[in-house]
This record gives sequence, structure tokens and C-alpha cells, in this order.
Amino acid sequence: MQALQALGVNGTYFYQLAIIIVFYFLLKQTLFKKLQSVVETREEQTTKRTHSASEKLAKAEELKAAYNEKIALAHKTAQVSLENKKLEVIRRETARFKESENKLSSELESKRAELKGVIGNIRKKSFAEAQSLSSDLVTKITH
Repeated sequence: MQALQALGVNGTYFYQLAIIIVFYFLLKQTLFKKLQSVVETREEQTTKRTHSASEKLAKAEELKAAYNEKIALAHKTAQVSLENKKLEVIRRETARFKESENKLSSELESKRAELKGVIGNIRKKSFAEAQSLSSDLVTKITH
């Protein structure tokens, strides 16, 4: 006891110790259990949210890959469609060009034939006139 008195402990020490122990158990039952429950609930929710976020991120990556695949397919389809339309226009314009070329060739040949006829008539007239002039000249020279 003298050692306790040397440390400055008096007779109320045991009462104080008993009160502290009682408060500890009361706080443990009321406050610490609720606090532990709140901490565990919070940790559980955080774990669930982290897991949910990971799942949503994986789902978003899958959707992104599917979207990019669809975009690539649509781009390829558009390129093929564009190429087909371009070939169709080229074929159509080539046929139109050939048709115009044939029509113009036909018109050219008809005009050429017409001009040959006109030139032939003019030539005949010129030869006939030359013949007439030469016979007139011969008659004038001989008479």
C-alpha cells in the first residue's frame, strides 16, 4: 500500500478503476458495436460498389468493341456500296458515250455521203462545163 501511496494513488483509485471498467463495457456494448457495424457496412458497400464499377467498366468495354465493330462494318458496307454505284455510273455513262459516239458516227457518215453527192454533182457540172467550154473552144478554133 505504501508503494501505491508513493505513486500518488489514494483510496478512490479502485472506485475510479471500477467506474472506468463499467463505462468501458457500457460503451463497448452501445457505441463500439454500432461503430463496428457501421464500419463493416461501409466496407461491404464499398466492396460491392467497386465490384459493380468493375462489371460496368467491363460491360462498357464490350459495348465499345461491339460499337467499333459495327462502325467498321458500316464503313466497309458504305465503301462497297459507293464502289458499286461508281461502277454502275461508269457503265451507264460508257454506254451513253458509245451510243452518242455511234449516233455521231452515223450522222458523220450521212453528211459525208451527202457531201460526196454534192461534190460529185459539182464535179459533173464542172466536167460538163469544161467539156462544153473545150468544145466551144475547138469550134471557135476550127472555124
